[in-house]
Amino acid sequence: MFNIDNIPLNDIEVYKNIYHKGNCFGIFQCDSSIGIRTCKRFQPSNILEISLVISIVRPGVLRFYVGDKSMTDIIIERKHGIEKIEYLHPALEPILKSTYGVIVYQEQAIQIAQQIAGFTPLEADNLRRAIGKKLSHLMSQIENQFIEGCIKTNVVNLEIAKQLFDNIKASQRYSFNLSHGVSYSINSYKTAYCKHYYPLDFFTGCLKTANTHQKPLEYVKQCVLDSRNNNIDIVVPDIRDKQIDPYIKNNKYVSFGLSNIKGIGEAAIRGLFLTLETIEKSLDQFKWVDFLFLLSGKISSDVLEGLIYSGALDYFKKTRSAMFFELEKWHMLTKGEKAWIIKHHSTSPFNSLLDAVACVAATKKNGGGCHTQKKADFCLGLAESIKNPTININDSPYFISMMEEKYLGCGISCVKHDGTSLNELANYTCEQINKGCGSTNISLAIEIVRFKEHKIKKGNSSGKYMAFLDVFDKSGLLSESVVVFAEKWEEIRDQFDEKGAYFIVCNRSKKNSLIVENIQKIC
Repeated sequence: MFNIDNIPLNDIEVYKNIYHKGNCFGIFQCDSSIGIRTCKRFQPSNILEISLVISIVRPGVLRFYVGDKSMTDIIIERKHGIEKIEYLHPALEPILKSTYGVIVYQEQAIQIAQQIAGFTPLEADNLRRAIGKKLSHLMSQIENQFIEGCIKTNVVNLEIAKQLFDNIKASQRYSFNLSHGVSYSINSYKTAYCKHYYPLDFFTGCLKTANTHQKPLEYVKQCVLDSRNNNIDIVVPDIRDKQIDPYIKNNKYVSFGLSNIKGIGEAAIRGLFLTLETIEKSLDQFKWVDFLFLLSGKISSDVLEGLIYSGALDYFKKTRSAMFFELEKWHMLTKGEKAWIIKHHSTSPFNSLLDAVACVAATKKNGGGCHTQKKADFCLGLAESIKNPTININDSPYFISMMEEKYLGCGISCVKHDGTSLNELANYTCEQINKGCGSTNISLAIEIVRFKEHKIKKGNSSGKYMAFLDVFDKSGLLSESVVVFAEKWEEIRDQFDEKGAYFIVCNRSKKNSLIVENIQKIC
């Protein structure tokens, strides 16, 4: 039996396929945008290196600059040999080697205080407290003691002692606790291990926790797009499975549970299940008319709407628009007319709502279910409106995607631009671009996950805005940035709709970003 506490912590495939690729959605402490970028840049290959990544993506390190580089950039460049690793004194190398000559952890400051300045463990702990709690007044008290200690041990000279204490003092703005970092990194690696070797279970778990996030539907969308990048299909819920929570279906897919449908609480789902138990037929034997006649009066309108538009009733093989259209028509009948239809359906089943309404559309003395001729005439008119709808009851990909996004968080069955002419003109998918295909004249049909504007500070476009887009299509999320420079962004900004679909033509930059040359809205 699998035990997460018994996994090897040095599986190189986990490091290569999760951390090195920035495949870090759902990975503890590494799934922020800066965490993902830093993992790709740093390329951690053991627990201590994951700890270092976790420690250097914190605000204090990112904001601490030496010259024109953040401390995070300095550590990454030193790791890859771009910048030379330097130590104030050779005695510091054993202490700072794992962090490339930079004081990152509070424990390192303690070691320096003990080995270089001769501090006792208690004195060194006072230094740790001053760093950890950012007690500047205590730091100044310790400074003299540190300098004097260095003079006594004679490991470093006075000048280096002063520089060394200045470095320790500066580190209090960003240093982290190594024991915490290692603990976090082990938990991070465990989530990465599960994502690599047990992706179905991993993404099922992610969906189960969606409602604990600040923006559940946004989190679901990230989860779905990331699952596609990892060759895992997430499918719409199916009422026949009677599953409240997300689950693994047929050992092939991750399926939404009914609790993932917006507006449907667990209490409503349990009430639905109790109602189903009172019906003699199983859901597999149901037709749409069975569901409509026998259950629609026992389930709230909000729940029914969510079930229809999320795809939970797709097995009836009717369009979602048609089901909702007929649900509205059914509710236009009186309680008595509905009871008449249900009674006759139990002995001589109707094939459709149209058949049922046509049969009830007669007075009781003429064999129908209406009390008056006026009601019979109304039902005849209702049957005519069902037969010849004045609205479109077909489901376009755009409509399906929008409804699934509303009720589940993301278009699952299709994307908005499926079937459009511009979609057919695309010469690559996001999945292909992620694999390195294409260099020039790349055309993609995409939707927007999010965009970020950036004000240009230098050059001819100073003061203008450019944009960075995160985009996706049915194959998954594009892992590289899509950049729209100022001139093109000014041209489209007012018409830009984050929920729309776009046809873009772009070229790869030297840094692998996609530079947009042309952009056109599809829908």
